[in-house]
Amino acid sequence: MTKLKPLMVIHFCLMAVLIVLNAIGLATFASLLSTSTGAILANAIMNIIMMLLIMVMLGFGILYLLNEYGKKGAIYYKVFLILQVIITIITILTDYLFAYMNVALIIRCILYIFKAFILLVLAFWKDLGKKKTWILFYVLLGIDLVALVIAIIYMASTAFNFTIISFITALVADGTLGLAIRGKYQDKEARGTN
Repeated sequence: MTKLKPLMVIHFCLMAVLIVLNAIGLATFASLLSTSTGAILANAIMNIIMMLLIMVMLGFGILYLLNEYGKKGAIYYKVFLILQVIITIITILTDYLFAYMNVALIIRCILYIFKAFILLVLAFWKDLGKKKTWILFYVLLGIDLVALVIAIIYMASTAFNFTIISFITALVADGTLGLAIRGKYQDKEARGTN
């Protein structure tokens, strides 16, 4: 492994901090397991699973970063994207099953269906091309920004909880994806391919 560039060091630190914050959130939800029943218990279990998957996803993001976002780390990139799809689906289910559905949350659920689709395309579609890949990235980033705003609005009317970390993590995951796309096309240009 070569020396990490400053942007990569910042990215590494962000992902490491988010792993710790998600671990704290996981512990908070785990503390509800022995005292909760019914919907509260089920919600806590869903959030524990989601935060555990987020921590694993960030771990794969770190492995991909340590491989300098290159072709040799492509498997980490693919697993990273697949885990994002699973986390997105769990988020939709958690909102649908346990949150008081209002217009904002319905919009977020619809946006997350599109997000899951975009992530699947990025994970499995071969040779999208640079322009289409960047367009999909910016759509994904927009979806996650809107989702964060909706989460903040929702929590302002209910109560703060550690799930806000998952929305911040989604933005850092988008950053990982953006750096991966940049690295992929720099590598292709260096090799003289499209």
